[in-house]
Amino acid sequence: MATLNVTITEEVEINGANRGSTVVNTIPSVTYTYHQVMPVTNASEVTVVSFSSAAAGAVVIPANAKYLRITNITSGGSDYPFNLRVRGTNEEYFVRLNTGKSFILNTGTMDANDETNQQNVSLANIVSIKALGTSAGTAILEVFAAS
Repeated sequence: MATLNVTITEEVEINGANRGSTVVNTIPSVTYTYHQVMPVTNASEVTVVSFSSAAAGAVVIPANAKYLRITNITSGGSDYPFNLRVRGTNEEYFVRLNTGKSFILNTGTMDANDETNQQNVSLANIVSIKALGTSAGTAILEVFAAS
């Protein structure tokens, strides 16, 4: 088994003072990784990763999901955003990623509902994450998953 080290660094100086920070997350017992770069257009939604009972290719076991990063790595000075659809069995939510932005999960579960009582959180397995472009250009998506 391997250990995944994830380092997130923010660097910003305001009025001569450093207001950034660095956080290191050490994730032990990683036995499976998935890495893919793919084009995303507004022609049809593409499956970025699926969650199921057996890991293979772009499939992650929800209970074993330890880290998932999806980044819009489009280059060339163009901003081609895409929407991510994070879908559970009976609910879903959406996230827009502009060029250079990332979406990170540390679990294979979610809850998305319109209830105002925050005490009623009921996490369920994520079924899939899909992407669809929001403009006529082609965005480039990178996904990295570890379980």
